[in-house]
Amino acid sequence: MAGVNSSHSSLKEADLNFADMFCANLEWSDSYQTNFFRADLRGAQLRGATLRGANSAEAYLRPGRLGGSNGGKQRPVDLSDKDMSGANMEGAVLEDANLAGAVLPDANVRNSKFSRANLKSTDTRNVDFASADIRNTEFANPVSALDTDIRRALAMHEAWVENYGRNGEQADLSGLDLSDVDFNGMSLSAADFTGADLTGANLVRATLTGELVDGAKFSGAILRDATLPNGRPHKS
Repeated sequence: MAGVNSSHSSLKEADLNFADMFCANLEWSDSYQTNFFRADLRGAQLRGATLRGANSAEAYLRPGRLGGSNGGKQRPVDLSDKDMSGANMEGAVLEDANLAGAVLPDANVRNSKFSRANLKSTDTRNVDFASADIRNTEFANPVSALDTDIRRALAMHEAWVENYGRNGEQADLSGLDLSDVDFNGMSLSAADFTGADLTGANLVRATLTGELVDGAKFSGAILRDATLPNGRPHKS
């Protein structure tokens, strides 16, 4: 199936273990619970594909060169914004893959290879990377890596929200560079982000109610299931 065009196809629960799908076009396909065990998916195009619950254990998802090994265009595997919740990715090879904005809660990544992959704004709740190869992998900057004053402001703000202003202190984060920071699931209600740079920040399930976001930069930020100042969750 190398180079096959299966875009917009239903591959739901199909058994494609060991399949040769080198540089295949799987864009917008329904691959819910599809079995890709040890499939060759190098250079596969997966834009808009549904991969929830798929089994990609030991699959090869490296970049592939369309047109043969001696020429042609190198195709990286693009898994950005994919819903791969609960997917089995044990032993999969995802070197250089783009997983920006992907949803991976509860995915099994045991012994997988993520070297040089982009996970900067990936939802990795309950994902254990202990046995995975994450050398040179790009992750979002954890809150723990921020300056002491910013960490203290966030901790005080959390106490302020939880105690309805009786304890703690409202955070003033105006004008700060918070690009690529992982705020996944944090309650940031009424924090002052006026003029702050949140480019590429991971704000999945974060709460940003309040109106203090004037002039803030959200380019490339992941806002899936975030509660924004209008009080409504953002689903894109």
